[in-house]
Amino acid sequence: MYRSLVLSFVLFGLAASASAAPIYRCAGAGGGTVFSQVPCGNDAAQVAPSGAKKPTSNSPAVDASNDKAALAEIDSRCDVQSRRILDGYSARFADANAAIADLHKHLMVSGSDGAEKDPNVQKQITTLEAKKTDLLDAQDHELSALRNQCQVDRNAELKRETDRDATHAMVKR
Repeated sequence: MYRSLVLSFVLFGLAASASAAPIYRCAGAGGGTVFSQVPCGNDAAQVAPSGAKKPTSNSPAVDASNDKAALAEIDSRCDVQSRRILDGYSARFADANAAIADLHKHLMVSGSDGAEKDPNVQKQITTLEAKKTDLLDAQDHELSALRNQCQVDRNAELKRETDRDATHAMVKR
């Protein structure tokens, strides 16, 4: 009897409030049904309020969710590509630094006036330092091109969303 009364009260509340917050249905202790405004268990199933209009595939709520997901996908893709570029150049910088460190071990040689720098080793070090500068320039160029492409992609998505919203507004008139 008590369950029937609670269930009737909940169903009356659902019918009376078409714009109410979502209601969740879960299995309660002892096998009963529990209704709650928050997910009440692992088996929580959202129950649409009676008379509530379910979002359609082109509703503003669905559009906003899809818009957010589209922009997040662009950002995620750009982050992954940026990380790939940085990781690739990082490995190349590390290789150049290791080669320079190794060359420094062989830089000093015995000469007539004591220890002096080997000009061939010094030239190799200078060449590797120039290579590192070129790598840095190439990395900056790739990252800049990626940032520009990502901004183009974001702008295209935002324009698509704006055009869609404008079309929806025109249809409603």
